[in-house]
Amino acid sequence: SDTLDLCVKQVDNENVEELVGKLIELVKTGVGLPTRVGIAKFIDSLVMLKSVEVKPYSNKLIISLLNPLQDKSPVIRKAYANSIGSLST
Repeated sequence: SDTLDLCVKQVDNENVEELVGKLIELVKTGVGLPTRVGIAKFIDSLVMLKSVEVKPYSNKLIISLLNPLQDKSPVIRKAYANSIGSLST
């Protein structure tokens, strides 16, 4: 978690578009509960600490998070729903 927080602090207007693209790819291809929940928590941290930079990409991220809401794991569904809520505000 501390390492991911350090990564979030490095996000700026120059690299946020590439990061969002990589996050969307991870949402689609990530395997395993820790990875998928970690992605959702990273998105939450990103929104909390870098909301201005992420705002233009919120819709793209929300769209990518909709499909995992159908996952059989309630933990994954909850994590992604929380991320959608963070992005919606």
